[in-house]
Amino acid sequence: MNYKNKDGADKLVKEHSSALVRFLTRRMKSREDAEDIAQAAYLRLYTLDDLGRLSNAKAFLFQVAANMSIDQLRPEVLNKNYLDKEISKVPKDRSRESGAWSREDVQVSYHFNSGESLITLGVENILDQMPPFLGSAFNDNFDVRTHDSTGRFVYARLSHSL
Repeated sequence: MNYKNKDGADKLVKEHSSALVRFLTRRMKSREDAEDIAQAAYLRLYTLDDLGRLSNAKAFLFQVAANMSIDQLRPEVLNKNYLDKEISKVPKDRSRESGAWSREDVQVSYHFNSGESLITLGVENILDQMPPFLGSAFNDNFDVRTHDSTGRFVYARLSHSL
């Protein structure tokens, strides 16, 4: 590749390479990430139209690298903030023991036509209560082998014997 500012950029890279990587390592907490960002900042120097027009090329190099580090850290910080907010919603008592829990269901049946027909009406989980919380990463945080998460459920059934 034919870079416009190869000589001036080479000189800046040689003079400030170790200081730039140290600066970025403190920001990024990873030397590998710091070196990657430093390389991207050097490339930006090489592709400038006129390096000589910069009043302080070192400051420009460090500012470009700082901006690139912010661009890389921003999604990580947003993700961490989101996770912290979601974790704060989890009850502090995340026990694996659920204790006693009951659910009220009602069912009424009526035989008619001399017992040949049957109508059944019912409501499951009348009070619409969720099962107790169990701290786990799966199954909606309750034991799906024991509890149902459908909430209140109303049903009707009509059957007829021939």
